[in-house]
Amino acid sequence: LFNRIRHHGTHPSYKNLIEGKAKLALVARQPSADELQMARNSNVDINFMPIAFDALVFIVNTNNPTVGLSSEQIRSIYTGKITDWQEVGGPAARINAYQRNRNSGSQELMEKLVMEGQEMIQSMDLAVPISMIGPFNALIRDQQGLGYTVWYYNTMMTRLPQVRTIAVDGVAPCVASIGNRTYPFASEVVLAWIDDLAEGSPEQIIRDWLLSDDSSAVIRESGYPPVRNTSEQTPAGDSLKAAPKE
Repeated sequence: LFNRIRHHGTHPSYKNLIEGKAKLALVARQPSADELQMARNSNVDINFMPIAFDALVFIVNTNNPTVGLSSEQIRSIYTGKITDWQEVGGPAARINAYQRNRNSGSQELMEKLVMEGQEMIQSMDLAVPISMIGPFNALIRDQQGLGYTVWYYNTMMTRLPQVRTIAVDGVAPCVASIGNRTYPFASEVVLAWIDDLAEGSPEQIIRDWLLSDDSSAVIRESGYPPVRNTSEQTPAGDSLKAAPKE
């Protein structure tokens, strides 16, 4: 079974499902508009169900004195209305607002959860498309920078002392605030699969277990707040279709 498990980014994972190269995926978000169109073009149905909570978090260099921003301040920074840290209570210095690439997990979450339909500023100098580590590499060297990533990646996978998260609307991202949805940009970790899972296959067994109540303890042990057994429980069996066939 472990020989059949591969690590990919969010968009490549959906692409592999659509192209039949994978049958099951754990991803940081629901399919993007581009991925839904790819599924329609390929006459493929993708089912997806949230199994855990994660969050979009904002990160700065540890030497940046900013402890928090409001949701509106973040939107104003990323639309270019606010350009200096002094405007949000910091020292006089230009804000370097780093962005991820289209269809990356964190970029899709940024546009969906934060921007509320407002267009983000475009700057080739501040784009970090290489991988999830890109914003961290930029912020290690840039005390004036602001970036975003997903909470689990920052907390469980990078743990770089030169970079830290900030609070949003007065709430710091942590297991409790993400699990009870008091942190404003909480999101869902999604299990996605295609329709034709063979009866008794490893993919079907893993899917059914992850969608059961039995998986909650393991999900919590891994560091994620599970969807089940939280105050914002998702009803069991509420599977969604990614795209209707035309």
